[in-house]
Amino acid sequence: MIALLVAAACATTILTVGRATAAEAQLESRLDSAGARLINVQDVSGDNLIQSGTITILDGFSTVERTFALSLPVDAETGAQGAGGTRIPVWEMRGTITDAVALTRGRLPGQGEAIISATAARAAGLDAPVGIVTAGTNIWAVVGFYVARAPFGDLDTGIVAPANPVSSTPQLYLVARSSADVQAAANDVRSVIAPVESNELAFTVPSTLAELQASLGADLGGLGHALLLLILAAGSLLVAIVVFADTLVRRTDLGRRRALGMPRNTLVAFILIRTASSATGGSILGCITGVVLLLPSGAFPPLPFVLATGALAAIVAPTAALFPAAAAALRDPVTVLRTP
Repeated sequence: MIALLVAAACATTILTVGRATAAEAQLESRLDSAGARLINVQDVSGDNLIQSGTITILDGFSTVERTFALSLPVDAETGAQGAGGTRIPVWEMRGTITDAVALTRGRLPGQGEAIISATAARAAGLDAPVGIVTAGTNIWAVVGFYVARAPFGDLDTGIVAPANPVSSTPQLYLVARSSADVQAAANDVRSVIAPVESNELAFTVPSTLAELQASLGADLGGLGHALLLLILAAGSLLVAIVVFADTLVRRTDLGRRRALGMPRNTLVAFILIRTASSATGGSILGCITGVVLLLPSGAFPPLPFVLATGALAAIVAPTAALFPAAAAALRDPVTVLRTP
């Protein structure tokens, strides 16, 4: 009975609290994606406030995962297709290019060079990262293909080139290390650029997502804790009742052991060890059952949670049995043996 009760408690915990924990982890993962941590800052002053030094300083902050700046896009043409060919947007970039894109072929560009997205290369008929692209009087040699990193999917339609010192890069993109760091990272941007007027920078900050994550995480965590305490309390009560009933049914045997010289503490230890051994087997069975039942849903709780559930159940059961075990040990063995 103890093994079955503990198994049921473990399985119920994993199916309820464990599933809620898995859902909370999935929610945090989705809300903590790069798109939910992206800060976009527009320099609307026209004074070219965002420079290479700005990127270097911001990269040193603990709240910042990666940052770079882009120029406004301009249309370019490949040398192979000429003026009548496919027009492809070109962004000049300050910062580390691999923070925004992943190179798939060729090499990273230097000054006067560019890399083109694989999508744009196909549209322009480029089979290899060679040739040139032109935009007005600007000419870049193509040295590689890339795919955009999340959440910069718009770059998959064009060309990226390192910005020259006189180019304007009014679009700053910053990915915070976590959703909780978003507001702090935005404040870091303000402190580094230090605009004269507050309206010289336009911020797009997903602060509501960070607040939503914190709120939902607290709600799910509170619900999981309440369910866990309820299941443990109910399981402990039932285990105590079963052990108490067992000591009543076996009172003659226990009384005989006491009459033959077994100390009270040894009798208590005897009952607790029997309870713990049954609870350990039940906790293993319950954890395996709970995980198997969750297989169709795909919402698996973390392994540490499953192990902690089994360990906690195996500890709580003998703890709940302590009172009935002590009550059995305190009975007078002579009275017990005389009781029919």
